[in-house]
Amino acid sequence: MKWALLMDRSAERYQRLWLCGNMALLVLACVAIALWAFLDSARLPAELAVHWNARGEVNGIESLPVFVLTTLPIRLFSAAALMLAGLSMRGQSTLLARCGMAAGMMLGAFILGLVMAIIVGQRDLQDSSMATLEGWPMAASILAAALLGAGVAMLYRPEPAPVPESSQARVADRMANDLRSLLATTQRALAQQSTVLEIGLSAIGARNACLLTCLAAGVAGWWWSLPWLAICAVLGAAGGWILLTGTLLIGPDGVQVRLGGMIRCKRIGYDRIASAHVREIRALDYGGIGYRSNITDGGFIAGSGTAVVLKVDQYLERVFTFQGHQCAARVCALVNAHRGLGAVRR
Repeated sequence: MKWALLMDRSAERYQRLWLCGNMALLVLACVAIALWAFLDSARLPAELAVHWNARGEVNGIESLPVFVLTTLPIRLFSAAALMLAGLSMRGQSTLLARCGMAAGMMLGAFILGLVMAIIVGQRDLQDSSMATLEGWPMAASILAAALLGAGVAMLYRPEPAPVPESSQARVADRMANDLRSLLATTQRALAQQSTVLEIGLSAIGARNACLLTCLAAGVAGWWWSLPWLAICAVLGAAGGWILLTGTLLIGPDGVQVRLGGMIRCKRIGYDRIASAHVREIRALDYGGIGYRSNITDGGFIAGSGTAVVLKVDQYLERVFTFQGHQCAARVCALVNAHRGLGAVRR
């Protein structure tokens, strides 16, 4: 136990070092660009063009101090948000954590490169309304951002978050499948009432990351006058909310998932369920996080951890994750109770 605690503390220190190091690198680059811009301000117009419409016409200007000291740091906040979102998902998957950290660095590097392109394109320019974005700084910033993101993805190797002891899952599974246990008796009495039990399902970390990403895309679409990007951001946020938030319905007729509070998925009848067990699972083993549905498995996965695994039609699996073994045991026992009652009714 002590060794596990030390390992967990070491992993947390590793996360902090990477986050602080990446943000320090972006901040230092931001300060360097700001100093360079102020030292070169004699060759820049009084007002900088900072926004263009879809036709390439300038439709937004700012003074150099406002652009460098306020707008640039605010834009870098989105990069920090992506990194934090990645760190928050380490418990679900180290791959997602690495992708979040890499995406944050790529976004930050691209923003810094875009700022350099804006400044370089307006050197020795008297009228900022005639400004354009230089192609080579933009291409260089995209290449640098891609290389930096790839480097972070390769070098950042977080330890997998510790999972609960599998012995707890075995105990919960035994209680849920033992017809003589107090839990099974209690859930059998609940099943006889013929009521529908509703259990909230939510992949909070992934949902928040999706909403933050869509928010950043929506702001970018508004900033660069790209309505298609803003529309895609709205659609992405709506889709993310629906697929990452749901309710599990367990009633006399079967097990069903309701997505986003409004969309009902196909019900699984108890005659199709061959078995129900409590297991420890990894989210990526079942395709990721949120509502899952494919040829061999599906369900609703909020993250790696304790889950109720339903064997359906002898070769399919439907997986539903829960917070804690007790909740999973109650759900598993209730499903088994309905299966028993369904057999009696038939």
